[in-house]
Formats: sequence, C-alpha cells, structure tokens
Amino acid sequence: MNRLRKVGLSALAGSLAALSAQAGELAVSGSMEVTYVSRDSSEVTGNPLGTNKGMSFKGSGELDNGYTVSMTHSILDTLGGISSSVLSMTLGDLGTIAIHDGSAGPLAAIDNVMPTAYEEADHGMDTGGTYPGAVGNSENIIVFKTDLGGVNFGVGYSPKVGSASTSDGGNSVGTTGIGSGYEVAVTAANLGVDGLSLGIGSASIDEGSSSGVKDASERTMYVKYATGGFTFGYQRGTVDYDGATEYSSDIFGISFNVNDNLAVSYQNIEVEYDVASGTDRTAEYDGISISYSMGPLAIKAANSEGEKLGGAADATDENTEISLSLAF
Repeated sequence: MNRLRKVGLSALAGSLAALSAQAGELAVSGSMEVTYVSRDSSEVTGNPLGTNKGMSFKGSGELDNGYTVSMTHSILDTLGGISSSVLSMTLGDLGTIAIHDGSAGPLAAIDNVMPTAYEEADHGMDTGGTYPGAVGNSENIIVFKTDLGGVNFGVGYSPKVGSASTSDGGNSVGTTGIGSGYEVAVTAANLGVDGLSLGIGSASIDEGSSSGVKDASERTMYVKYATGGFTFGYQRGTVDYDGATEYSSDIFGISFNVNDNLAVSYQNIEVEYDVASGTDRTAEYDGISISYSMGPLAIKAANSEGEKLGGAADATDENTEISLSLAF
C-alpha cells in the first residue's frame, strides 16, 4: 500500500528528546476491499456484502547514534479503535526490540504459514483450529528479533499471558490463573537449497495461581519448498495444557502460480483433540483458494468446509468468500 500523504512528526523528536532524536515522518495508508460471504444452509445470515474500512499510521525517526525508532498503529475495520500497535527501536546490527500490542509475537506469526492463494482452510469457520501462539496473542509483550546470517531469530515475553491492552500508566491482570510466558521462533529461507524454507518455535506458560490452570507448552515446525511455480508445505503444531486438552495440528498446503497474475491453492488442516476425559476426536478443514491480480487490483475467492469442529461429533460448517480489493 502506497502512502497517501506525509506530515512532519516533530512530536516524535520532542517525546524522545532525552535520546536526541531527529524529526521523523508520519504516513497514512489504506486500501479498498469489498467481500461477499456465503455460509452453509443451516445458518441464518444477514447482508453478505462487507467493506474494509481499516487504515494504518506509520511513523519513524532516527537517533543521533544511527538507531531508528518507529511506530505502527492499525485502525479496526469498524473504525472503532486501534486493532494493533507496534513500537520498535533498532539496535544496530544487534536487531530490533519492540512492544507489540495486538500484533502477533514470533511464534504466533508462524502458527499457519502453509501456502495459500487467499485464505487458510479454517477461515470463516464457526470454530477454527487451535494453534501455538498464546504468549504472542497477549497484549503489550516484549519482542526481540535479529538476523544471524540469514537465520531469523525471535523471542517474545509476556509478564501476564492473556492480558488485555493497557494504556500507559495502567495495569492489566490478564487471565485468572495464568502467569508469565515466553516464546521463541527460528526461521530460515537461505540454507543453500533454492526454494527451501524452514521454521521451528516453542513457548512455555507458567501457572500463575492455585486456580487449577496448569503450566502449558506449545511447539510448531514447518517446511516449505518452492519449485517451478509450485509451493509445497507441511506444518506440525502442539498445544499442551497439563491436565487438560492437548491439541495437535497437522497442516498441508500446495499452491501453484499459473502465471504472474493467477494463483490457485489447496490446504488441509487436521486438529486432534486429546481430551482429559471424554472422547478424542479430530477436526478437519479443507479449503481451496484462487487469486487474480492486475496491478493494484485483486480478485480473490475461497471455499472452506469443516467437520467435527471443536472436537464435537456433529459440528460442521462451510464458508465461501469472494473479495475485490484495490491497494493505494
């Protein structure tokens, strides 16, 4: 998305006066998108037409020592407030440190990175899959990222997992019974084999009280390979709550770029529900997507079907979505 306008951000220099920052700039960006959604026949649906009204504000500045600072605030599609914010500072060759508020942490950012032309297979389902990334889904987490010879390394830390967004000077208690948590993710696409990319990540969440919520661990790994217009991928994830349900996900995806404008894809997701008591079941999602782009204009469509959603025997769903978008 191209910038609509720029204005001087002298306030940034004032707020970072102690760090002797230079004046920066603020850019506003957005896009136009109209969607049509059709659900399965068992559901009551209203007006199937939807519009994207979101905008993003991005600002940046530079300190005297060469470090840069930046912020990104994304507005909710309903224009009802901020959906996510990232406040970051580069540390030269060491990497970048940031505060993420509503923006995915390193592990949550790779919860499902399998190839798709438009949407993931559980998009629009009544109950989607359960994937690693609970730490990064907290608000106001600390994230450090660095690049070590083409290998990307990220660490996220939340003092209180599940906490809500908190303004400066505030304090959020978060989810009862859950304490702090951290996550680590390592990804690489430059391993000496053209088209090959790999990733692995894990997280640990501590029990914060005697409420019965136990320690939790999360893990994921993926491999993707692109060749001759095709991209193949497989991903395995596990979310394990001690003494409670364990979720194991297997995701397979394949996409094909017919030409520079047209792409098609298929994605399959299986999530096994290993419950502490009751019947173990596996939810399954199948999704196909197609996209066609002409410069800034894109037409996309996706159809997804799911069964045994949430581990329930008779829970099924279907979702079809068509999108027309224009970036500017």
